[in-house]
Amino acid sequence: MPQITISKSNFLEVDAYTGSSYLRYRIISEDRNRTSYWSPVFEMPNPFHYIPGTLEAPGSLVITTEAGLARFSWTAVNLYSKDNLRSLGEIPEYDVWVQFKNNQGGEGSWKRLSRVSAPTVDLVIPATYTYLDSLNQEQSGTPEVINVEIHRLVRPVVRYPQDSIDFLQGQGSVNVESDTITLSLNHGYDNGDSIVYDALYPAQPLVSDTMYFVRVTSPSSFTLHGSRSGALLGNDKVNLSETGSGSATIKNFKSLLYKSSVNL
Repeated sequence: MPQITISKSNFLEVDAYTGSSYLRYRIISEDRNRTSYWSPVFEMPNPFHYIPGTLEAPGSLVITTEAGLARFSWTAVNLYSKDNLRSLGEIPEYDVWVQFKNNQGGEGSWKRLSRVSAPTVDLVIPATYTYLDSLNQEQSGTPEVINVEIHRLVRPVVRYPQDSIDFLQGQGSVNVESDTITLSLNHGYDNGDSIVYDALYPAQPLVSDTMYFVRVTSPSSFTLHGSRSGALLGNDKVNLSETGSGSATIKNFKSLLYKSSVNL
């Protein structure tokens, strides 16, 4: 039976909403005109782990500011096969997203800054930005905080969480002995998934609006890790010391590679 080989580069920009690639082929008669056949559309789950840095040395995002300019620099992200964790080289491009805030709580919208091939990008810090106040009225403010996220490529180009889960923190959901978080439903996470944790009174030592990586312990529970390689290999685990209180939210951004912020 004839076979074709498709380069891995064709599978790097996955569907933003499903995390999969899609394949359809066409068989054409030799005269390329008389007859042809289109196959069904096949969904192909993403076969790669996207590791910030390497399995041996996790990467980091560094933000510096000087004279009205912010520079975002990060360690290159490497592809690994999900089958055997074989290294497949660096990914070729990144999407950079930014958000401006002030110290009074005025949060601007997340906007894509650029798509880059090198792991560094500069931003001219604007004098003002716009945000919506509590009455949904547009206001202008001076940026005092820049939030930065580095994403792998998805199609369409959106900053999209695969899901958002709210849960009540306490002894029933946050286990400080096993360092696990247990939800009342199946989370659907995979080892190495990147999540953003948000809580007014966070479980310690978790930090609100911070990215962590998941290692699954059951269909409804997981541990959190400081790096994707740690989540895959079972190290770099966050040791929970306090359960926190009140509601917490976990958003699963599968395309998220790095997340950080800087005060201006």
